[in-house]
Amino acid sequence: MKGVPVNDAHPMEEVKHAPAVWLPAVAALWACRTTLGFGLLADARFLIAENSRLRQWSDAWPNLTHDYFWSASGNTIPYWRPLTKASWLLETLAGGGAVWPYHLVQALWFAVACAGVAALALHLGAWPLWAGLFGCVAALHPACAEPVGLVMARSDVVAAACSLTCSK
Repeated sequence: MKGVPVNDAHPMEEVKHAPAVWLPAVAALWACRTTLGFGLLADARFLIAENSRLRQWSDAWPNLTHDYFWSASGNTIPYWRPLTKASWLLETLAGGGAVWPYHLVQALWFAVACAGVAALALHLGAWPLWAGLFGCVAALHPACAEPVGLVMARSDVVAAACSLTCSK
């Protein structure tokens, strides 16, 4: 857009030089701290806890080469989320079946997204104070409670984090 000051540095370069960007990430982690005690809800129980094809390393390739619901039900639909499924397998194996690793990874991706809001604001010319405030609003906004608290929304949180931190 003509007339809008835009910095030429990549947003992640700005992150290294702007402490205001890290405040939203800390606020996001603080806001998500209670989710570590949550269980798995709705489809997450079906897709993770009750999924017998998400228990060992040999499950990785079949999960990556089939659609989202295949490993849990055997049914197929054109809905592919290979990174989400790979992440869940890693978290299952690392956490020994505990639920908190899924929520921790979800909270970490959300913290990256909130830092990305501030980085993008800096990139668009906002002062660091305002950029940090924008990121904190994102971190503490009630609308974020659902995608952060629901593990099956992993792909949404990852997409937001990647989009906000990689946009230029």
